[in-house]
This record gives sequence, structure tokens and C-alpha cells, in this order.
Amino acid sequence: MVINTYIDDNLNKTNTDNMSSWYLLQCKPREETRASENLENQGFTTFLPEISIAKKTKVGFTETEAPLFPGYLFIKLNNEVDNCAPIRSTRGVNKLVSFGQTAAV
Repeated sequence: MVINTYIDDNLNKTNTDNMSSWYLLQCKPREETRASENLENQGFTTFLPEISIAKKTKVGFTETEAPLFPGYLFIKLNNEVDNCAPIRSTRGVNKLVSFGQTAAV
């Protein structure tokens, strides 16, 4: 397996805005891409790391992209500006991963 070389530019930048953090979302089964697209359409910044895998078919092997962390997606939120309510109702999103009442950062 080869890890996809795509890395979101926002992950490489130093965080000058201390109010923004990356959070983890649990997605519905096999709907990571749908959730990412829907969140980006709403103006959120998301990161879905993918890997290239070879799948066996009747003809031979084909290369496909698959999520590195199946069922999960990263989202960048500003604690003071962003509202979490639309995230929970987005198609493909199951929940914001949290420990008790505190969201996992």
C-alpha cells in the first residue's frame, strides 16, 4: 500500500489563530466522501486522508482510493465562530467524537 501524497495545506501551516482546532467526526458507513463534500459545500474545512489499494477483480487488479481511517473524517472549526448544529445534521455525518461532554481535539 502506498499512502496518498495529498496533504491538506491547512495541516502544514502553523496555527496563527489559536481559536481554530481540528476535530474528529464519525461518519456513517462508507459515506466519508459524501460527508466531506457536504461539509465543504457548507464552508467548513475538512481533511480525509486516503491510501491507494489494489483490489482483485475478474479481469485482474485495479487501483482504488480508500480512506486511511474508515468511518472517520477531520474537520477544522473555530471555537468562537463556527456553529456545530449544522454539522450533526449533515448527510454522511454520524457524530462529533467526544470524551464525555468534551469534543476530541
